[in-house]
Parts: sequence; C-alpha cells; structure tokens
Amino acid sequence: MTIGERIKVLRRKNDLTQERLAEYLSVSSQAVSKWECGLACPDLALIGPLTKLLHVTADELLGLEQASQDERRAYFDAEYHQYWMKVDYAADLEIAKQAVAEYPGEYKYLEWLASVEWYVGYSVEYAETPKCTEYLESSIRHFQMIIEDCNDTEIRNSAISGIVWDYVTLERYEEAKRYAEMYPLATETTRDELLARCLQGKELEEHRRNIVYKAFDAFCHALHSMWDSYYMENLRAMEIEEAVIHTVIEDENFLGFHWNLYFISMKRAINSAIANQYDDAVKHLSDARKYAIGHDRMFETGITQYTNLLFEGVTVDVRNARRETGTYLDWFRETIAEKKEFDSIRDTDRFQALLAEAEAFEKGE
Repeated sequence: MTIGERIKVLRRKNDLTQERLAEYLSVSSQAVSKWECGLACPDLALIGPLTKLLHVTADELLGLEQASQDERRAYFDAEYHQYWMKVDYAADLEIAKQAVAEYPGEYKYLEWLASVEWYVGYSVEYAETPKCTEYLESSIRHFQMIIEDCNDTEIRNSAISGIVWDYVTLERYEEAKRYAEMYPLATETTRDELLARCLQGKELEEHRRNIVYKAFDAFCHALHSMWDSYYMENLRAMEIEEAVIHTVIEDENFLGFHWNLYFISMKRAINSAIANQYDDAVKHLSDARKYAIGHDRMFETGITQYTNLLFEGVTVDVRNARRETGTYLDWFRETIAEKKEFDSIRDTDRFQALLAEAEAFEKGE
C-alpha cells in the first residue's frame, strides 16, 4: 500500500471525511484527495499530526510494519474463507468485527460480518428475542452498505442474498421481495453450456453428467421446498421427489440425496403415527435411520462418487461442507425422542429396538 492508500484506510477507520481531515491539518480537501489517489504525498511536517489524528505510529503510517500487517491480513483471510464451516458463531463474530475494524472498506470482511450476525441472531440462543432482532438489523445495515457501495459483483450478489434472508427471518416479506428482485437474472447462455461447446470425448461426457446432476439436484430441492416448509404441505411433491430419486439412482448409492430421503421417511413416519398406522410408522423410522447412517458415512469418507448410469463418476466433496453440531444419527435419535406424535408407539418392542440399534451403531458395536 502507498502512504495515500494507508491514509484513506485509516481515515475511514476513524470515521473522518476527506474534508474533516483537511480541516484538522489546515490543508485543502483536494490535497487529501491527491494523497489518497497517489498523485501527491503529504509534507514531512504533516506526518506527526497525521499519526495523532489517525491514532497510529509513524511506522504504521509509513508502512514500516507492513510484514506484520500482511500476517494479520493473511490470518483474517484464512478465517474468512472458512467462516461458513464453523458452528461457534459468537466467537467467529468477534473475529469478523476485528477484521472490519482493522480493514475498513474491505467488503468481503463486511459481508462476513453481516452473514455471521444473521447466524448469531437466528441461533437457538436468541430466537424470538429482542437480541435476535438487534443482530438481524445490524446485519441488514452492513449488507446495505455493500449493496450501495461495492463494485464486486460476487460480493454484492452475496449481500443481496443475505439481506433477503434477514428480512424473511424478520417476516418483513415486502422488503425481502424488493431485494430479491435486485438479484441478477441468469444469463441466456450459462458457463456450463459454453464449456460444453469446447470439450470433446470423455471430458465432454463427464461434463454433461455434471450438468444433469446439478439440474436433478435443483429439481429435487425445488420439490422438497413445496412440501417441507411452514407455508405449504404438498405431499404429492414429496411422493414425486422420492420416486424420481429411486428411479434415477437405481443402485441406491444415494450420497447427497440421503438428505432428501431422510426427511421424506421422517415425514412419512410422523404422518403414519398420526393416522394410527403404527407398523408403517416404525418401518418409515427404520428407513430414516438407514438414510441418516448413509448421510453420515458420506461425511466420514469426504470424497465420494456416484455410480448410477446418469451420474457415474460425478464427484461429491464434503470435506469443507458446513455441518451442524453432531451427526444425522444424533438428529434421528433426538427427533424420535422428542416428537409427541411417536408417544403412542414409544413403549413398543420394535420402537425400543430401533433406538437400541441406533445407539449401538453410533458406539460402533
């Protein structure tokens, strides 16, 4: 960084405008602008006053501590690139705050802070409390700063997506919709389609399989959102989702689609218990347990490949995927222990056997 760039960063950190800094130094605002643009440098006589105004040492202002600054930025960059993998949101929030304070104007750090504020506000600890609203409102303000000032398309789009989630969480749907409509439309020709024109032979075949896989994954998640939501329960969509997964992945190497099948089986089990169809309820719970185990095994493996005819060779890499605390098998046990719908079958031998099997598997027995 040039001295002008450092003055710009430090001025913003101290909430000073160019005009205000110029007033304190008895120079023109044009002079400050020239420093920051690299067209001129401040007189040596101004170094002392600048350090006092910007609350730094002369070494920091002149860039003589650049090595330590570079180390600090490398630390924040590493934290930023893995923030979505963490589950200790409160600790991550403090790191994000430090990054924003030390590097004001670095929009990726501001997007990091706003995102973690949503995670903290939406957490179980603060759900439906004034603290939740406080965090979400702060997240909105930070996302708005990015949307208004940032020229990086990727970061800006991420901020638009984030602010929509903030407003939806606050049930302010009209404002959410306004920002959702700001999100760019998909281009007529996608990158995948352009790449397909450039590839040949086996490389093209693998590329086409990946395109089909991504389209199928999006289709299944769209169906899932039609029945697994607070707003609708379209069980026909659930039936179609289950049927197409079994049809396409005929060898039952479901990998990522264990997630879909787990929730379908749990929903079927709940509905069967409500209808007093207890044998069916236990059968669906057994299926849910099987899919939970399949999902957890995928994460233990890290990198896996589909083997069915359509997706053969498509790789799934979950080594850096965000996971909630615990496993799906933990989630399965907690769900069947807490759901009141299962009270009528809780004392049956088959239900107790199912619990015992889940516990035994988790212990490696």
